[in-house]
Amino acid sequence: AMGNDVSQMSTTLSEYVPSFSSSNGASTAASSTTGAEALNAEEYRRRGISKMDNTMRAKYGQGTTYNFKLVIRGDMSVGKSTLLRRLRGGNFIAEYEQTREIKTAHVSWRAKSCPEDNVALEVWDVVDRAPKRAVSENLTLAASAQSATPGQHTFPLDATVVDVYRGAHACVVLVDPSKRWTFEYAMRELQKVPLHIPTALVLNFRDYPEEKRGVTRDEAEEAVEDKFGDRPFKPFVLEISLLNCFGLGALSTFLHVPFLCLKRATLEQALTLNTTAIVQAQEALEAVKGASYE
Repeated sequence: AMGNDVSQMSTTLSEYVPSFSSSNGASTAASSTTGAEALNAEEYRRRGISKMDNTMRAKYGQGTTYNFKLVIRGDMSVGKSTLLRRLRGGNFIAEYEQTREIKTAHVSWRAKSCPEDNVALEVWDVVDRAPKRAVSENLTLAASAQSATPGQHTFPLDATVVDVYRGAHACVVLVDPSKRWTFEYAMRELQKVPLHIPTALVLNFRDYPEEKRGVTRDEAEEAVEDKFGDRPFKPFVLEISLLNCFGLGALSTFLHVPFLCLKRATLEQALTLNTTAIVQAQEALEAVKGASYE
């Protein structure tokens, strides 16, 4: 009975939700209503009123905070850690250093379409299989510390022991276009990503000369269309250069897709809970009617 009431209430409420049209007539009518009341720049100056910039509006806004998880995948030495460093605002480091286990970091990012929302972007630099490491002298687990013998190893975090896609909202798979096997790796990895997660196939090292880039964007897009064309979110192909930050703006634009999906799911869940609460409140009112003054 409750399910039917909620469904009926949801249908009823939808009749009262205003429809937003993109037509010029609707937008013109809305703007003409507020235009007479709006203050021009001269009036702002005369009254000594300063407009709050976007940064301050975001800081003091009442937007929602969203936990947004981005997973970075790719074969060895394709630039995963460098991408994470760049996203955090770091400099480019030419020397290669192998990442020995999964690394995570929080990155400052805001959706241009929703500047009032706070986004807690958590980026995972994923290692497929981490090398074994010697038992640390600082290991505090009593059983392990007491029983550890020379030659034993502990196992750091990697993709074999952690479900990296659990709770993820977006995935980026990097490719070194001068190494075809990294492209083949990326195509295999994209097949493993859950269907509901938007993905991007990123060709790194755009600064390489033409003759060195064996995998072209056209080839990548054709392969993606052939293998993943029927997916709800077909992988988006883009080129970047972490040397000079080329393409990072396009990558940021891609992140809007999974973020808006996250926001929509959150709003739909809130609407369902709100509709249920309204029905429960109405039922409570019906119960109140029978209350006796005596």
